[in-house]
Amino acid sequence: DALQLFEHHARKVRPGFSLDETEFDAFRDLCSVLDGSPLGLKLAAQWVNDVSIQEIAERTRQSVDLLSRPSEPPAGRHGSLRTVFETTWRLLSDNDRFTLARLSVCAESFDQAAALRIGECDVASIARLRVSGMLEQQQQHRLTMHPLVRAFAKEQLDQAETQSSEASASHARHYLAFLRERFGAMASAGYGVVLDEIEAEATNIERAW
Repeated sequence: DALQLFEHHARKVRPGFSLDETEFDAFRDLCSVLDGSPLGLKLAAQWVNDVSIQEIAERTRQSVDLLSRPSEPPAGRHGSLRTVFETTWRLLSDNDRFTLARLSVCAESFDQAAALRIGECDVASIARLRVSGMLEQQQQHRLTMHPLVRAFAKEQLDQAETQSSEASASHARHYLAFLRERFGAMASAGYGVVLDEIEAEATNIERAW
């Protein structure tokens, strides 16, 4: 349920974390503001080392209220998620924000080699972004972003036109080099193996092309 999800992700930044009885009302308020969004709860859980549950709920509600004009309906789930994204973004280091924004040019999932090259980062940066919830680990050591996180990160990237162009160029260079390398290895690795590896990167190859 929502409580288990929140505590599970909070323990990634504070081992042994557990809500006490005095925090249940604030947590229910947070769930209400986020409209029960699992993604919102997952990201908000990363703030427990910085602010209390009550402060998380209050800040999120205040920000959502500011997003809603009197003449318009409440911002709702999309407004509350944006508040969570913006707060999580501010808590990242400059380097990690730079990396996340650049990785928004990737399609669907990507491997660590792509993340390191396109994001111009190291393994530690990838690990921090995973802990923050902005990057997710999939099976077979692949990484991905929730579509809403990717859209938010791409929005940040597009604010710097030069960086956006360079990130896209880096993405294209990486996947075209990957294609050349895998085709060259076909004789030694085996036709079927190489085709499976290329198929796993099909969406990124198509975007790079």
